[in-house]
Amino acid sequence: MQLIYGLFDSIIKFIKNKLTVEKFKTLEESSAKSTESFSLISLSVIIISAGVLYSKFESEEIFKTAAMGVLALTVFGYISQKFLVGCENISENHKLKVSLSAYSDLGGLAFGSLTVVAFGMVLLSFANEQYEQGAMMFVCGMLLYMTTWLLVNPKLIGLQVDKSTSLAQEAISLLLLPTKVILRSLKVLTSWILMLGNLSILFGTVMALPQEGYEAMQYVALVTTGYLAVGTAMVLPLMGYFGYMLISLVVDALRNILLIGHISNVLEEQFQVSKVSSPEGASTPEVSSDTTDVTEEVDTDEKDSKPEIDG
Repeated sequence: MQLIYGLFDSIIKFIKNKLTVEKFKTLEESSAKSTESFSLISLSVIIISAGVLYSKFESEEIFKTAAMGVLALTVFGYISQKFLVGCENISENHKLKVSLSAYSDLGGLAFGSLTVVAFGMVLLSFANEQYEQGAMMFVCGMLLYMTTWLLVNPKLIGLQVDKSTSLAQEAISLLLLPTKVILRSLKVLTSWILMLGNLSILFGTVMALPQEGYEAMQYVALVTTGYLAVGTAMVLPLMGYFGYMLISLVVDALRNILLIGHISNVLEEQFQVSKVSSPEGASTPEVSSDTTDVTEEVDTDEKDSKPEIDG
């Protein structure tokens, strides 16, 4: 078994050596530049494909979907870009604490294995001409790849290992961890989803032109998927930022409930300890009554001891 365990450790070490912090930040910078280029390209691609497909099928649904894509590019895209920096700041500066480094090591190993499986299914889907399934698996594979990269570099998502971390705090950190991974991956994912959306639109438009009937509509569905992919990519940062805010509110409420329960238990224990340590049956009124009786007895003795004076 030690041989197998050593093999796992070697794989984890290999992943950490290949997926470094510096490489990830370089990827983020290049992805941010690519997003700007792909946004402009997407605007042109959507307009051209909508015009070409309308001339062939005379379908208003294509124009409506294209209009939604253009709206997402121009309005929501501009708004979302402002929130990308906020997503990065939250993921890196909002600290999470766990008591073991095993979450980082085992998570990197597990998600790295899933990444290989996902990209294998991408190749299999395209080989079988299942393009929509292949596109979905590609996005899943990229997300798994980003998750692996971030887990083996926990500083990028503000994950700290502290042996004194309580179990309740560790549980809360694990609840927030998936959201932080998605937030930090948004710069890269947005760029890749935009590129994938553009390819889907172009490929579907070109392939739909010579086709008729059901086969043509299959490629039109691929174009529609591309429109939706472009729109989704443009609103991802906005959704991610406010989604994390909402989840944080729920988790903070849970943390406060746990804290109140902990304080209540501590106060109850202190009350029980003080009750046991105090003498049973002793009370302030009884002591005061005894003291009064003793005082009265002393006064009576003093009166009895005084000599009588004859008149």
